[in-house]
Amino acid sequence: MRNVAINILTDSPPEPMVVIKAFITNFASQTVTITIRGISGASSRIDWGDGCATECSHNDLDIEYTHTYADNGTFTINITGKLNLIKRFYAYNQSYIGVKIETLRFMKSVDNLYCHYTASYGDISVGLAPLKSLKILYLKQTNPDNIYGDLSVFNGKTSTLIIDLSGNIRLTGSLSNFSGLAGMTKLSCSGVKVDGEISDLADKPLELLRLDNTGITGYTSTALSWNVIQANFDNLYGLTTHEISQILVDVEAIGNSGGSLDFGGCGTGYSDLDLDGQTAHDILLSRSWDITLDSAEVL
Repeated sequence: MRNVAINILTDSPPEPMVVIKAFITNFASQTVTITIRGISGASSRIDWGDGCATECSHNDLDIEYTHTYADNGTFTINITGKLNLIKRFYAYNQSYIGVKIETLRFMKSVDNLYCHYTASYGDISVGLAPLKSLKILYLKQTNPDNIYGDLSVFNGKTSTLIIDLSGNIRLTGSLSNFSGLAGMTKLSCSGVKVDGEISDLADKPLELLRLDNTGITGYTSTALSWNVIQANFDNLYGLTTHEISQILVDVEAIGNSGGSLDFGGCGTGYSDLDLDGQTAHDILLSRSWDITLDSAEVL
């Protein structure tokens, strides 16, 4: 079993960067697919590493490039050109490939980045920091601890709308570091290990917050509250019953109606909540919130 590597090179100066690994063990069925949208008039070249190459002329549309190898083995694929003119980059739903996250930093104009359901690996602190135009990011992956970095990399990316880091990703820092993401609507960290706290998300009109099966070190309440509509904390570990109570208080304080909170599997029932948490829980129910605790009965 061997692995495939994709390299991206910049024009000035030329700098090779490994961006994809893959195990090609069944060449007849394991086609490598990369989809790129580049600014009209820009061009790039994909060297597939086996003597074949594809010249890519971009036209502001998504163009899919595929390659099937004649044999199993290890291949190095080089993409050269004006990487800063790439707007969208897709390499996903291929379990045998993995994007090296650090090398994505050269696509500084990319706004859609899909690398989910791959064996992606590397440091988001390095790879995503320069991507100021990023709007949608999917980095779901399955290999434990292969993606890591500090959450503060997302600070200041005010255009970002959707972030999905689900999978066995290990992050440091605090979720309060998302303070710059005023436009974010969906944040999914399902299965992520966060070596830090979660704090207020008051300026985020979040449609969806997923922290299920996630480990964090605690929750710090602030003067602000959580502007969240749907939050899944199912099997979240690392929070005390007092901190869960405080989350209920802070969610209630924002005044939204008709949302949902799921704390199932967290080991906290209604009777375990602080008095303030029970009061907030009851008020949220009166506003048509759907709340799941380990004990469904309100005592």
